[in-house]
Amino acid sequence: MDETELTWREHTSALRMVLLLLAVHAGLCADVARRLTVTHDEYWHIPVGLLNICSRQFYYDNLNPPLIRAIAAAPLLQAGVKTGPPEKAYDPRQHGDAFLYANPERYHRLVILARWSVLVVSVLTGWLLASWCLQEFGPQSAVVAAFLWSFSPTVLGHAPLVTTDVAAAGMLLLVVWRAWRFAKHPEWRAAGWLGLSLGMAQLAKYTCLLAGPLAVATWLIARTGNRDRYRQPWLRTGLQWTAAVCLALLIINAGYLFRGTGTPVGAYQWQSRTLQSLFSAASVPDGMPLPLPRDYVAGVDHQRHMMEAEHPVYLDGLWSLTGFRSYFVKALWYKTPHSLQVLVAWALLMLLFRPGRRLRLQMVLLLPVLLMLIVGSFSNMQLGLRYLLPTFPFLFLFVARVAESVRRLFTTGGVLLSLTLAASLAPLRYHPHCLAYFNELSGGPENGHNLLVDSNIDWGQDLRGLRSWLDRNGIQRIGLAYFGMFPPGQLGIDYFLPAPDNLEPGWYAISASFLQGRPHTIREPDDSIRSTPGFSAFRLLLPAARIGYSIHVFKLESRQIAALRRMWSQ
Repeated sequence: MDETELTWREHTSALRMVLLLLAVHAGLCADVARRLTVTHDEYWHIPVGLLNICSRQFYYDNLNPPLIRAIAAAPLLQAGVKTGPPEKAYDPRQHGDAFLYANPERYHRLVILARWSVLVVSVLTGWLLASWCLQEFGPQSAVVAAFLWSFSPTVLGHAPLVTTDVAAAGMLLLVVWRAWRFAKHPEWRAAGWLGLSLGMAQLAKYTCLLAGPLAVATWLIARTGNRDRYRQPWLRTGLQWTAAVCLALLIINAGYLFRGTGTPVGAYQWQSRTLQSLFSAASVPDGMPLPLPRDYVAGVDHQRHMMEAEHPVYLDGLWSLTGFRSYFVKALWYKTPHSLQVLVAWALLMLLFRPGRRLRLQMVLLLPVLLMLIVGSFSNMQLGLRYLLPTFPFLFLFVARVAESVRRLFTTGGVLLSLTLAASLAPLRYHPHCLAYFNELSGGPENGHNLLVDSNIDWGQDLRGLRSWLDRNGIQRIGLAYFGMFPPGQLGIDYFLPAPDNLEPGWYAISASFLQGRPHTIREPDDSIRSTPGFSAFRLLLPAARIGYSIHVFKLESRQIAALRRMWSQ
């Protein structure tokens, strides 16, 4: 395992290509960031990040750790923004409303600024992906990996948003890369880097709780039965792993400013069945202090409680409160380009028939994909392919190996690879609506709402597009059911909520999630909140227009209103 690793200095042509691809990726993301309305979860992620920094408290919406929110909020402090009241709120929407009303004139510019800060994480993830690929598979594969990351519609759809999904992808990749390097060269410095990455991953997203088991599994896969491994005493190995874990704990506590570190078990009121069962089975005494920040532990508990709860999940025209075992498999089939699917099949065939000397590494790369796919398939909380986004770097690394077998461009393999990569650019025709991308066999984004909803196609991102469409068509007032947090009235949209008793000839706009009957709260024109009455009756009609694939616009005539009322009353 001491083979010489390749470096960018030896492959400047590949380096320039990777840098160009990542620059294009950054430009595409920046364009998406300036065009889209603040999305569902961004509405509170940004102000909560500000509250974390300004108050140095972390109990605000503790469903996510503070790191990515802080990265997004940091440049806003230089702009002199106000968080607005309330400092404490049970509904994260209240934090979003307070921030909006404290900064109404420049709100969208502040959202763009926060998004630009986060998209840097995506660029760095692409760089790490290409660098690891260079070391293991060579320069051609590194370029392929950077290409797939840079133009993936799923990545382009989420990298420009202030959410934690792309960051989780980068952090998990960093942890597994560091664990792989530590397994190859078990030095104290490598153990330190692994501990640092483990700690940072926990500050990015609670999904990264899987980082620890993945790091251990990577070590075992790389070293078990490997005659070429560097041998050392078990005591030294144990001490190195202990040092890595201790450093990770230090980073987690530092990320929360050591607030509540050492809080005893008995001081927590566990919400989740998982942690209740865990501490009960382990017979942990109530007085035992936990070496973690209080808000981190409470956040993990809150997140598990949410995962255990029932959620409305939509797949192929059906709703379920407990999810579908096939949800993420079908989401991958519907929302990944066919070119990537071809490359995955190609790479799997190579693994079966030509595993080569990198078999252990390929097992390491497939493990996160399989683990998260299995965990997600048995979860109640299936609200979008974004939950599998942390697996994408590993999938791209696994796939990029096909370039290793293509020595020359003008061969059968070279032509096939070139055509497949060229086909990967096809989703760009939907730019900037990458979030709503569906591949050709699924019917494209026009048909996407019949297959999946929520963050797969409709996350409230197209309200500004609706405002522009109304202006172009001279429409003054519209019936609107908008699946998003941002108040439509703040964009000057004069609207009313459609209901059976107020239908009249005119224009109506219904978000795709509501069109399929998604239960959710909705804003009244006076900014009050109530539960949605359901708008699936509008599926009887053909839309006159679509705004970014997430908002369907209908023109009602008198003869259609009676049919809608009958449908609504059923």
